[in-house]
Amino acid sequence: MKKLSAIIVSMCLVLGLTGTVFAADTGEKGNKLSKELFILYTGDVHCGVDRNFSYAGLYEAKKSFENDGKYVLLVDNGDSIQGEPIGEVTKGEANIELMNTLSYNIAIPGTHEFDYGTEQFLSLAKMADFPYISCNFERQGKLVFDPYVIKEFDGVKVAFVGVTTPKTLTESDPKYFQDEKGDFIYDFCQDKTGKKLYDAVQKAVDDARAEGADYCIVLGHLGIGEDDKPWRSKDVIENTTGIDAFLDAHSHDSEQIKVPNRDGEEIPRSACGTKLNGIGWCRITPEGEISCGVYNYSNDISAAKLFNIKNEAGEALDRINSRLEESLNKKNAVTPNNVKMYRVYVTDPDGKGVEDVLVQLCDDKLCRIGRTDKDGLASFEAAAKPYEVHIPQVPEGYEETDEVWNVPGKYCDLNIVLKR
Repeated sequence: MKKLSAIIVSMCLVLGLTGTVFAADTGEKGNKLSKELFILYTGDVHCGVDRNFSYAGLYEAKKSFENDGKYVLLVDNGDSIQGEPIGEVTKGEANIELMNTLSYNIAIPGTHEFDYGTEQFLSLAKMADFPYISCNFERQGKLVFDPYVIKEFDGVKVAFVGVTTPKTLTESDPKYFQDEKGDFIYDFCQDKTGKKLYDAVQKAVDDARAEGADYCIVLGHLGIGEDDKPWRSKDVIENTTGIDAFLDAHSHDSEQIKVPNRDGEEIPRSACGTKLNGIGWCRITPEGEISCGVYNYSNDISAAKLFNIKNEAGEALDRINSRLEESLNKKNAVTPNNVKMYRVYVTDPDGKGVEDVLVQLCDDKLCRIGRTDKDGLASFEAAAKPYEVHIPQVPEGYEETDEVWNVPGKYCDLNIVLKR
């Protein structure tokens, strides 16, 4: 197994490693790590648990660093539990089960952790063997999670601060953050200037430093897009001090940049793509040097299949897929949803999404037309009432079908399996 782990990491290095090195102070106490600390991070996985590196490949990469005698932590920057049938059908429970198998140490909520409802996400957080943290997710003015956690190695304290974009209020369904009267009871420290968010992050950083943190790493789901202003990771870094590195998600990018903080110090901002096409890393050496980067994966076949990886993560996914197989392969597998639209997932017999399938959602007057995306999803915004679903055209390699699927007068997900 150790040999296989070495192959996986060697593959990472060959396929593409990007990173930038930044010096950092080891802290006033003078404590020193006896060996390197590697923080492996994921973000925007969107249920792509068997894509690209796959969770099985991530499991091997983590073991490789551990076998090499390094301290290793595994963290997630949000949007893990939504995006494919494994999340939709189980409302995120299967994803948390897999993350527990991988022994994640910390996670933060992204925008789509709330897509099954805030109460469901809070239940998932209780299922997790790791803590969710956020310095700006509040309910009626009080933080829902701890704003930070501190991990200690050889007397060296490393703080992790969590932060989630205020765009979550609108990018998920706003009703999930409201009471029965329609008043907002949850918020994300949002204001037009961004100051509320900057202050929340600065307070968490200052509190962690006051508790003795030698390093402070921010786990963010903020992104760097122009439409993410004024809450981008770049904006937060520029308006705060005391952050040593910012590990980001939300934009689905893998940019490795440095941003000056409020004191003019250059701070690394790192991201790792989406659906496990990258594994992000942040390294702290015994000399106090911090470097960040991403291992990239660009093959069409996942690492798990390419290397025939067999480990606990793969076995856990097999067990979950076995439980889901019956529902995913039913001719009319309908699952209620809370997103005010009808969603049709078209998969192959192995449960993989099929792209470019023509889908029709029809009532007695008209047919709405859509095509599945790369995840096999076609979404329809339509009034809640009964419809028929037709598939008049399929990609080459799949059997045509004249079958009719019926969906009820409530918003739901329909899973359809095509034959090859």
